[in-house]
Amino acid sequence: MSSLGGLSGCRSSSMMLVAIAASLLLAVLASAEPPHPAVAVPAHGPDAWQEDLEAGDECAETADRDCALNALQLQSSKETRRAVVGAGANASVGKMDLRAMGPPATAMAYKGMAWPDMSVTESAHVFAIGDWGGMDGSLERSNGKKLYNIFHMDPGPHPYPRPRWDKDHKTLLCNSGDFRNCFKGLHCPAGCQFVNDVDTKPQQLVAEAFKARAALYKPQYVLNVGDNFYWGGIETKCGSDMQKIHPTTKHQFDQVFETIYDGSDLSDKPWFSVLGNHDWGGRLYANGWDQQIAYTWASKRWVMPSVYWSQHVKYPDQNFSMDYFMIDSNVHDAKPPIKDMGHNICSWYNKQEDDCSVTGGPRSPLECAGWFEALWKEQTVWLEEKLANSEADWKVIVTHFPCGHMAEFYTGLHTKYGLDLLVTGHRHDQELWPAERLGGLTCFVTGGGGGVTSEASPTDTSEWYGKEQYGGIEVGTQYGFFDLTVSKSQILIESINYEGKVVGKAVVLPSSMATTTTTAAGERSMDLNSTKPEVLSRPNSTEPEVLSRQNSTEPEVRMVNSIYYPEPEIDQE
Repeated sequence: MSSLGGLSGCRSSSMMLVAIAASLLLAVLASAEPPHPAVAVPAHGPDAWQEDLEAGDECAETADRDCALNALQLQSSKETRRAVVGAGANASVGKMDLRAMGPPATAMAYKGMAWPDMSVTESAHVFAIGDWGGMDGSLERSNGKKLYNIFHMDPGPHPYPRPRWDKDHKTLLCNSGDFRNCFKGLHCPAGCQFVNDVDTKPQQLVAEAFKARAALYKPQYVLNVGDNFYWGGIETKCGSDMQKIHPTTKHQFDQVFETIYDGSDLSDKPWFSVLGNHDWGGRLYANGWDQQIAYTWASKRWVMPSVYWSQHVKYPDQNFSMDYFMIDSNVHDAKPPIKDMGHNICSWYNKQEDDCSVTGGPRSPLECAGWFEALWKEQTVWLEEKLANSEADWKVIVTHFPCGHMAEFYTGLHTKYGLDLLVTGHRHDQELWPAERLGGLTCFVTGGGGGVTSEASPTDTSEWYGKEQYGGIEVGTQYGFFDLTVSKSQILIESINYEGKVVGKAVVLPSSMATTTTTAAGERSMDLNSTKPEVLSRPNSTEPEVLSRQNSTEPEVRMVNSIYYPEPEIDQE
């Protein structure tokens, strides 16, 4: 009896150990990344969803807003289901698929997370554009008023008539009122440097050049640096249901994005996007910036899963990869409420009761600047960690505020972690900075998308510093976009103007090798072994800056200009 009792006790102990081990295994599995939520795949197959979507899209032509919005949700469902079907039974293995997970509960829920990896086996072209979203003439804001300074009430985008200053940004050449008169065919001061049929429709002109070049070179994705909707972003309040698309959101996306950057070569190409200061509201933080995030799941190509996030792109046929870090730099326009009220996200144009905390944003005007400061600090920690752990051949940051902002920070990322390229906007022109201006880090500004009038005349930049940057080219350095041709050994950057012409080039080598070679279109690349100096004038100085040239007894004269030209305060209307 005692022996049997001992054996029974051993068996009980063994069974208890097995149960404990099973519990521990379950606990380990539970601590892993959660699997994707189950998504029911329709029995009639994924292809039938296209028919359903087309049927739903017919509603968009009617006055039934609910039906039109349902079409967007159907489209989102179709894309999610296809993603899951394409991934097969093992879709839940590995990284969390934000696309399949669906919209977050709040706009900040996916901060710092990675969008699913992209694999490119076709063209190695990438387009970059910013500050492109004009003001729609047919949009009525919630208060019943039209958009700021709009001069036509026709549907579709119209540029905000921004004042023009001199190169040093000390003398106002043309204010917004003068510019509006130019647009209306009234007295137009010479200082406005107004060019009819260019300044009046720059977004459309750039978009046509964009589409024409896309037809030739087949870009596989677009880098979008923000200011997607002037003047104040999506014209609804923050805090809308992230699972739904507000009617105003659909209206603005339809009028300013979907019908402008269309065509077979762009219709399914993702736009990796960040917010600009005008997307937050310009002088507000309580507009519908969170709806731009929600639209990610109602679009086949708009990608902005949070205010900062990352994207890994693989080029398996060429054996290289790229890591893109999409960050929010709008802390530069987030100030105490009383300061610079015409151009301050946190200004007293917000109401004290404006509260975006329900979706993770600022709680009040008094807390707004601190909120943005905390967001920026959070991103700097995230960036350093991600860059340190990145094994990609190329590391690229995409953000809104232009070259020259936080120069020491970005230069440090280049030096310490091998950041290769900084892609920016905000300033309303096209700038291609030589790498030595940021300690070896190449940076460009693509703020000439046409949502707002350019810094200087689009046809005469003789009084603007863009002229020196392009070796004397006087046409097309204001409105345009960039075309990047990427490979394992280099990135070729080409500046494309609103006429589709290449007006500037640069070659970026990996950060472990040489720096950028910058030329104007049609000119030779800089020969580092040449004995002849390259001379470019230095802005704001009669004296050139002389830097020693490799393997040469002659000096190299290069332009250095880290001046930031802030946007002027808008008319208070």
